[in-house]
Parts: sequence; C-alpha cells; structure tokens
Amino acid sequence: MTTTKGRGRFTVYDGGTMHLSLKEVKMILRGARPLVTHDDHQALARVLKGVQGKNATAHESEGNPYFGSLSHLVMDAIEEKIDWLLQNRYLTLISRSERHVLMYTPRGWALEVDAYTDELIDDFDRMLKSRATHFLVSRLRYVDRESVWCLLDKIEARGDVRYIRILDAWQRMDCKAVRRRIHGVIVSLSGGVSM
Repeated sequence: MTTTKGRGRFTVYDGGTMHLSLKEVKMILRGARPLVTHDDHQALARVLKGVQGKNATAHESEGNPYFGSLSHLVMDAIEEKIDWLLQNRYLTLISRSERHVLMYTPRGWALEVDAYTDELIDDFDRMLKSRATHFLVSRLRYVDRESVWCLLDKIEARGDVRYIRILDAWQRMDCKAVRRRIHGVIVSLSGGVSM
C-alpha cells in the first residue's frame, strides 16, 4: 500500500501473511538506532542492505554493526520487513522538517533496550573472558539512562561477581545517580558487603 503524506511518499506494508521472528525484529530495530529521529525507512533499508550511496548520511553507516546484515536480500524484501515493523507498531514515521523520520514506538523501544543491553553484556563477557585488566567503559557515559538501568538490572540478576571489576571501572567515571546504582549492584553481587 502506497501512501502520500505532505511532500514525502512512502510505502507501508499492508499486513499480508509475512511474519518476522523476534530475532529479525530485534536486528532491524538495532540497525535503526542511529537513524531514529534523523532518517527515514529507506535509509534503514540501505543500512541493512549495506548500500552506501553518494547521498548517504553519516547516521546511516558510521559504526552501525548491522550495516549489510540483510545484504543477501533484494531491497524490496528488506523494505517489506521494515514496513512490517511499521504496520505492527514497532516503529513509526513522524513528520519532521517536511520529511518523515523513524521513531521507536514504546513496544519497539522496549525490545531495542533489551537487545542493546544484551549486546553490552556480551561485550562485558568477552572482556572478562580475555582476562582484560583495563575495561573500556567510557562509551557507557553516552548510553541512554533507560538502557543503563536495564543493563544494571540484568547484571544484578545474573549474580556473577566477575562483573564487579567492570562495574568498579564504570563507577569511577559516570554521574552521581549512576554511580549510586552501580554501587548498589556491587553490594548485591558481593553478598551485601559494601566494598
């Protein structure tokens, strides 16, 4: 189904029989993170396809780990998947400066936060497995607060004392509210003993 709103024209999948797995939904939502509020769903399709055109924006490919993750599909198939996410209310399009840009819906944002924090925990696990003594946690200062709280909740729920080394490094460089929550997780992981 093609719809025209304002000056832009975009296609929205009309439902049909397509169904995406949770893994596919999370992958597309993760690929969208740098584009949300900046670009439209065609930009997301280019990212997932791995196309870097002359008009590509910096948000599209710079450091996006999902760049080219659907390169095996034709562009129409990728756009259908994105349209499915729009139709099923994981993403939405809002009008901004006479163009339509992607936004997460509350449903899509909840899945994105869950997927993103799982990736961060996987990064922590890789750091611990490599027996690193220095942890590069400076990027965590720029993670949105909701993801930070979710990440700390997941670490606390795991109950693994090995995370204390990473939490200690992180605690030294973040703001007061986050430091306080990190301290609480460290106390919880260490069996209630304040360190």
